[in-house]
Amino acid sequence: CITKWMKVDYKLGGDFHIAYHKKYYAIGSNAFSEGAVYVLSSNQRDINSDLILQFDHRFNKHWVARLRLGHNMYETYVKNVDGEANGIILPGFYNLSNSDDVSTSEYSYKIRRAGIYGDLELAYNQMLFLTLTGRNDWSTTLPEDNNSFFYPSASIGWIFTELSFLKDNKIFPYGKLRFSIARVANDPLQYLTVTGYDRTYIWESWSQAGLDFPLLGKTGFSLSDVLGNPELEPEVTTSWEVGIDLKFLNNRIAVDFTYVNNYSDGLLLPVDLSGASGYSRVTMNAAGMSTKGIDLV
Repeated sequence: CITKWMKVDYKLGGDFHIAYHKKYYAIGSNAFSEGAVYVLSSNQRDINSDLILQFDHRFNKHWVARLRLGHNMYETYVKNVDGEANGIILPGFYNLSNSDDVSTSEYSYKIRRAGIYGDLELAYNQMLFLTLTGRNDWSTTLPEDNNSFFYPSASIGWIFTELSFLKDNKIFPYGKLRFSIARVANDPLQYLTVTGYDRTYIWESWSQAGLDFPLLGKTGFSLSDVLGNPELEPEVTTSWEVGIDLKFLNNRIAVDFTYVNNYSDGLLLPVDLSGASGYSRVTMNAAGMSTKGIDLV
């Protein structure tokens, strides 16, 4: 606490996971000449940082306010390296180097997000409540020149049994009307805005086999058949709900009714492309979806 009405809260946390896995197995009847070794090394790191300022103020006996302002930083990093050796040459020596048929691969990605956010809560006589929120995020998975997105929300609740002529009524002790509207945005997965490269593989249809690089001491990469989309935007869901909570007979009977309406726009989906384009698919903001529902308890 800085003062009676101001608090500062900072949290820094991280998850670190390192794994190494090695196994060997036999193919067929001869475990020495047809054995294989598989090795997997996995490294994952998640770091999250939150700084929150909170301000509380009572204007008078009727009005109370709370304001929170925050800043968030998040990073995740994943790296996997694996190798497989088929056909063990020296019996009992289970090592990737003990084979003339070795394949390896490496995969890694890093995602960073930064955000600023705030929420304001107002209460009147513990009867009327208003909450407003807003958040703006920046994500490295979006195009560099359009990587910012904002999403707000608002909610209001009215406990009408706090009115003087309904208060302290044992037959009907509690009644609340509520309404909320919110907008939520999700960024895409990593590396969908650019077209990358894959290790080259040449398919030969006659023999149903192919040639895989490295080949004869040469490595080779070709343009990926997954097309990058530099126009990607976050998918956005807008939802609103209205409801009522009622309690009767000294809270022995309760009724909770809610109507919900959600609409998602710009859903991120892989879309197939004509092979004549040189690509097989691309991720796009390709669809919308609407859901409606009633909850009654």
